[in-house]
Amino acid sequence: MPSVQREHPFALSQKSIRLNRDTFIFRPSDDAVLLAGLCQRVTKASPRQMKRWLEYLFPRMRDMFSLEPVAVHRVNLFSYCLTHSNVMVSWKQETPLSEGYYALCPTKGTLYPHHYRGAWPVDSYTDKEEKIRRRPEIYEDDFLEKVHSRNEFKIDEQTNFKILALQRDETRCLITNTTGAAQDVSWIVPPAFMRQRDYYQSEGYKTYKDVRMLSNCITMRKELVTPFLENAFGIDVDDDFRVVIFGNVDETTRNLLEDAQYADGLRQACASGREDAPKRCFLLAHFRWCLCSHFLGGDIKEEYGDLNKILAVMEQGEKAADDAQFWDTIPGREYRAFQEIFSNDDPPD
Repeated sequence: MPSVQREHPFALSQKSIRLNRDTFIFRPSDDAVLLAGLCQRVTKASPRQMKRWLEYLFPRMRDMFSLEPVAVHRVNLFSYCLTHSNVMVSWKQETPLSEGYYALCPTKGTLYPHHYRGAWPVDSYTDKEEKIRRRPEIYEDDFLEKVHSRNEFKIDEQTNFKILALQRDETRCLITNTTGAAQDVSWIVPPAFMRQRDYYQSEGYKTYKDVRMLSNCITMRKELVTPFLENAFGIDVDDDFRVVIFGNVDETTRNLLEDAQYADGLRQACASGREDAPKRCFLLAHFRWCLCSHFLGGDIKEEYGDLNKILAVMEQGEKAADDAQFWDTIPGREYRAFQEIFSNDDPPD
């Protein structure tokens, strides 16, 4: 899908631009701090789905928030505020959420989320949340673009998990539930990723050796392997094994995934009772990583939240000529919008 950018009342981060986001969810604060976002042209997600996804990432926020449409206004350079509509969107809604701007609003009678450890990232710039945001990119840079020995399927002359998975699945694609086309095998959680301890956080798996098993393998069509490893799509096992597309994929791959809608073959395999069947816990780990890669984070303050960077942008804007390339950059466009709004008034404190 070609990149289509629309005008927004705030500067988009590199992540939001790369993902062509058109739907934004802000933290429950008058300051507009982006929590998550999607491109609804790619990921047609309903409020019901988004609520569960947020609970995957912040398990203790269950039933603590409502979803409210908001307007976003610029109040300073790279700084914005929200105007609330006081009209709530039902989390039970099954139809895709309309493009636009939304904020989480604390439900009446609940304490603010920072009173609950693990319920909410209190500070967007804490080390913990910074690591959550950066991990998918780190993993992809370190391991997906390079052949890593820990991701080899062949352990020895007697054990080759690729061959074993094809035999177990009878050369059937567990995503599209079809046979006949060229099939391949993918790790669900690539063993090399386990170098980062909390890529997967339960079941006692801690090292790459722990997850080199047949239950961490899945047979699928060859053209689906790379998008799966790049988190371009995942399987939402808690939504009846729904196939969720998160990233841009080519037309052939998109048609395959949209025609499938649900990974029926994978659901059947997981329910088979076989000890070597694909494990639900690995599929959940992969799906959570899709959310970290494409749904979570992406606030502009992650790139321009430092006061020195803001002052540098202001200095550059004051000195730049009218035809300077600076005005075609994100800081340049933001500074010009800032000038236009506050040209006749002193900027707010």
